[in-house]
Amino acid sequence: MKDVLFNIIEKEEGGKFIRLLRNRDRSLVFEKNKMWNTIKMAFERDTGNEISKKRLQSMWTRFKQEFCRDGDDKRSKEFNRSCAQTGSGKGDEEPPGKSG
Repeated sequence: MKDVLFNIIEKEEGGKFIRLLRNRDRSLVFEKNKMWNTIKMAFERDTGNEISKKRLQSMWTRFKQEFCRDGDDKRSKEFNRSCAQTGSGKGDEEPPGKSG
């Protein structure tokens, strides 16, 4: 289900949905509402299961948080590894802040 949702959000309508989700502009509420209705219809079409728009939104939030957390953990491990290789000397530049 996660793959289906990600595929719809990233690829339907030429990537328009992922751009809308990344935009935090409050004036896009109507467009985002229409987008979630379209995602809902596409999800139901692809899976054959009925699902509420609210449930899809919470799934997206949960999956996005898991993805960001995994990325942050990976960056932290890489930074710690590069610092350890210097033998307590100055390490590489610290990676940019946490994602999300």
